[in-house]
Amino acid sequence: MFWWVNNTINWNCVCSGGGIVAVLAIQGEVDAPTWAWDEVLSPLVGGVPPCVGAYHRDSSWEEGPAYWGYASKYNVWMMAGLQSVLNTTHGLADIPGVPMAARFPIYSTGAGALTGQGLMYDWADAHDGQQWAPFAQWWVATPC
Repeated sequence: MFWWVNNTINWNCVCSGGGIVAVLAIQGEVDAPTWAWDEVLSPLVGGVPPCVGAYHRDSSWEEGPAYWGYASKYNVWMMAGLQSVLNTTHGLADIPGVPMAARFPIYSTGAGALTGQGLMYDWADAHDGQQWAPFAQWWVATPC
């Protein structure tokens, strides 16, 4: 299997999320391979919870703000794809820490974070100009 599956590092969210979205993109196609579902999608969805669960209950990420943004982009694409195609996130959106994840930019920079005006609190891999949009975009587009 894939080395990053069942791991808390961002590679799991990024690689598994990308693979999940790729398989979801071909589902429903007339010539879609049947093996893609059982051999790729199922193991990836089953192995991504440790990474999605790396959001702390206060919304922070163990690898710092830049990797929060990187992993979050793929988490949002993955969960939005699962919701759109399968009408479920397979419980990923309900993992503790995920519901609060959109608040992390505000906690790290202040109210100006989402407009690009907030200065980053200097820790880990933090830097000004951090892109914070992933979860904010998904929650705006998703009914509560």
